[in-house]
Amino acid sequence: MTATADGAAVAGLGVAFTADGGATFVGSASCTTGADGTCTVTVSKSDYGLVSVGATAGSSSASSPLNVAFQSPWAVNASASTAQTIAVGASGTDLGVTVDGVTTNRPSAVVKQLAINGSGGDKELKVDLTGGAVAAPISYDGGGGGAAKLIVVTLALPAAPPASDPPATWTFDSGQGTVSGPLTLSFTNVWSLTAIGTGHTLVGPAADTTWNVTGNGSGTIGALQFHGFTNLTGSADNKDKFVFKAGGRSEAP
Repeated sequence: MTATADGAAVAGLGVAFTADGGATFVGSASCTTGADGTCTVTVSKSDYGLVSVGATAGSSSASSPLNVAFQSPWAVNASASTAQTIAVGASGTDLGVTVDGVTTNRPSAVVKQLAINGSGGDKELKVDLTGGAVAAPISYDGGGGGAAKLIVVTLALPAAPPASDPPATWTFDSGQGTVSGPLTLSFTNVWSLTAIGTGHTLVGPAADTTWNVTGNGSGTIGALQFHGFTNLTGSADNKDKFVFKAGGRSEAP
């Protein structure tokens, strides 16, 4: 809190604070400004949520309340013995997770990280960025069924994408990997990767690898199936073999 009058700091001013959303103050809910016109209080909340903090000094209130986001990890378990589809996407200021058609929303600002934990039947995770950015890092464990899928949908890129809208780069090695660029995602126990949108790059395993390219940016690497990639790239300093079968190619759609 900073108190000023005509641009100058106001010292010795008593300030009382309020907070909503189930937040509490650690110690006093008031303070007195110092020589620089500032004073502080500590606000706490036991769970995630958005809190509005207001300040009053005598008959004057702060120009506007301060909105504070208390973050927490969000864990979603998909453990049915049958196949399950999980969807993640932004809707306005919310982050939504849909499991088997049932959607749960939280304010995006309060999600520190999102963990999707699969077990039981085959799982499919679809992260759709066309409704807005997903800032929280995502981790996805497809479980041990051997057929888990990951789909990432991005907006079509302009001819020269700005730095704030980078294309997606995927890595894969032995059932695990990452997606970076427009989101931050790590995955394990996943054997099918699908990119929807332009500019997606798939970087292969560290070991020398044979790529079987059977469609446009689609094919297999061992047990992995991949689909929809604009660029296929071998890992640095290895000797990959790209086998193009009938219909196989890698180019922007």
